[in-house]
Order: sequence, then C-alpha cells, then structure tokens
Amino acid sequence: MLKIILSIITLLVIAIEAQAQVDKKPIFIPYDLAKGISTNIDHSNISPLIPSDCPQGRAFIEPRCSIIKLQRQVTMQLLPPGFVPDIEPEQDPSRRKLIRYGFAYYRDNEIPGFPEFRDLIVPVRLDATSGFLDIKYYRNILIVPLTFDFPENRSSLAILPQEQGTALLLFLQGTSNKFLLSLSNLFDEPKMVNFLAFDEVEAIQADTEFEKFVIFTRGGPSRSSLFISTTNASLDPISQGQELIKDLPINNQAYIFKISPNNEPKFRGAAAPPKTTPSSSEQK
Repeated sequence: MLKIILSIITLLVIAIEAQAQVDKKPIFIPYDLAKGISTNIDHSNISPLIPSDCPQGRAFIEPRCSIIKLQRQVTMQLLPPGFVPDIEPEQDPSRRKLIRYGFAYYRDNEIPGFPEFRDLIVPVRLDATSGFLDIKYYRNILIVPLTFDFPENRSSLAILPQEQGTALLLFLQGTSNKFLLSLSNLFDEPKMVNFLAFDEVEAIQADTEFEKFVIFTRGGPSRSSLFISTTNASLDPISQGQELIKDLPINNQAYIFKISPNNEPKFRGAAAPPKTTPSSSEQK
C-alpha cells in the first residue's frame, strides 16, 4: 500500500512540474525606441537617450529619433486598408486614407542596456499625405526572447484588422516547442500561447472575411497528415484541427480549396506529388 501511495505522489509531482513547464510563458520585453525600457521591469542600468531635436511624447517617431539602429528586416506585413489605430494624430478622413500601418521583424539588433544582439518586433506607419513616403516607427516595440527563432522559410506572420490591429506570429524554441504570439492594440496586450498540438507548423494565414487566423500544421514523421485549425485574436481555444489529407508524404505538395461557408470557414485539401525532372529518353 505504501508503495502505491508513493507512486501516486511521484506521478502527481511529475505532472505538476510538467504543467508548470507548459504554463511558463516566455517574456517579450516592451521597449521604448526613444528612451529605452518604459515598463515596470527593473532595468535601472538603461538611461533615457532622447535626442534633443526629437519631439517628446509622440507615439510615432522618425527613424533618426530611435536609439536603436534597426538591422536586417526579415519580414513586414501591412495592416488592411482602412485600419486606423486610436493613437493616430491625423483626424482628416481624406488624409487618413493615405496612411497605412504594419508590423516588421528585425534580426540581430544592438540595444542599449543589453549585452547580446536581439530580435525586435516593430509597428510602422507609412504616410503618403505629403506626396512622398514618410516612414515612422511606433515607439513601443517588443524585444524577442533569446531562445526564440522566428522561421523565415514559411508564412510565420498574419495580420487582421480587428481589435485595433491584431497580429499572430509563430516562434520556434529548439526542435519541439512551437509558440504563437498574439498582438493586439499595437502591443498593448501581447499574449503568448504554448502550441503543442502538432509536430510541425506549415504556415499561418489570416481570413479577413471571417476575421480569423488559419493555421496549417502537419502530424508526425510517421503520419505527415495535413491539418488546419482556425482561431480568432484571443487564441482561446485553438482547436485540435481538422485533418485535410491523411498520410501525406513529407515532400508532397498540398492544394487547399476554400468552400464558401454559412457561419464558419471550411476547407478541403488535395495532395499533389512533387514535380519530377523528365529523363533523357522522355525528353527525346
């Protein structure tokens, strides 16, 4: 009996530790491009570095007013036309039509107060009201955790116009953990979700008609089936996904056909073999 009780206690401890690892969310550090850390996180070694000729207190700043020189831009995606955040200072409707917003991802940036090079997520504002393109940064950005990798070889960013700007990003940690970061209200409410349902995330897309994110995933190496999950900006809950194609070889292509739904988006998948190079006899 004692052995059974001890075994149960051991299993409970392991389960609690495993759940704690799942619930532990990575920290994306908010950062003010004009003066450094602007949150309650203790980074007392960072001093305000606002240039004297740059206006203070503005939400959008010119690149020259940034204390960070942004390095390689991995990707940038614009928010849909007609989207205007609450913090936009321009009130003229005709001029607002000439302003667009988006999110950009930058790799390997040197940041005051941090010893390592870090990746950044930066909202941008593109203004053509004066006849030329004027690009400004939203001063509140996010510093990406060191252990995270933003994959460049797949669709890893999708944006919807709802909730004053909502973006969904895919991050990889090692070879097993996949995380989805949801951004809303231009980073006012970033939310990290532990995505453990499938072994491989193929792509993330946004369905603007239904204002939902579409997540394409594969199964394991033994059953590389293609799945699709749909979720909204809250990411709660993310469904386990609908299996579109069973036992899909890893090198096969997949075509996705959308079916016009009544209330929910529905999808149907079809697989196609990879293209082969004709032999010399066939070419003749």
